[in-house]
Parts: sequence; C-alpha cells; structure tokens
Amino acid sequence: MNVIAIDVDIICPACSRKALLAADCEITGYMFRPKKITGKASCIHCGYSHPKLTVVNADFYYQFPVADRMFYARNKENLIALRDFFKEHQKWDDELCMDFPKTFYLHREEIVKKIESLLEKQGIEPGA
Repeated sequence: MNVIAIDVDIICPACSRKALLAADCEITGYMFRPKKITGKASCIHCGYSHPKLTVVNADFYYQFPVADRMFYARNKENLIALRDFFKEHQKWDDELCMDFPKTFYLHREEIVKKIESLLEKQGIEPGA
C-alpha cells in the first residue's frame, strides 16, 4: 500500500473561506483520486479545527466548471502544475494511467484562463 501525506485546500465548513486539511492518503496506480479524504482540518480565518474531517471533491477550495464537468485541484501547487500541464498541451501517455476527461483536453485554453484567474485572485503572478 502506497500512502502519502497531502495537504488539501478546502472550503471551511464554518466560515466558507480557505482552510487546510492534512491527511494521509493511499495511492492506487499512477493517479491520486480518492473519493473521500479524511484528515485534520484547520482554518486560520475563524479558528475551526476538526481532528478527523472527511471531505469529497466538492469541498476542495480550488474548483470550477468546465463544460459538463468539474475541475478540482488539491492545493495551490497542484493548481499551478495542472495549469502548466494544460498550457504546455501535455497528455498522459501511459495506458495504465487514469486520464483526464476528454472535455478537459477540448477546453485547455479555458482551463488555463480560469486557473490564472484563480491565481491572480490569490495574489500570485499568472506566469509564476
């Protein structure tokens, strides 16, 4: 079993601002795609704390619609990596790897623009 420690930026259940979930997650195959993540949640804005909060993708702080799908990123670093992935027109080439939905490849430019907009709102240079 491959387990990694991850940080996920989530929507705080108390104040709806950005909070942090620190968790240990099992990775299956090449992709990290758990349906639920349980970990220690904390919010610097309102002081919310929970030792064992379970979240799903819909609780991720970084998310937006792309056509008929939702796009999620675990944290700022993951958001930047995903922006670079789509900006550089990359594609997973490993058949064993669970790939992104075709919709995401068809809407690469939209994804890059939305990610850069989210980064700008966070005070991060789009090209950083």
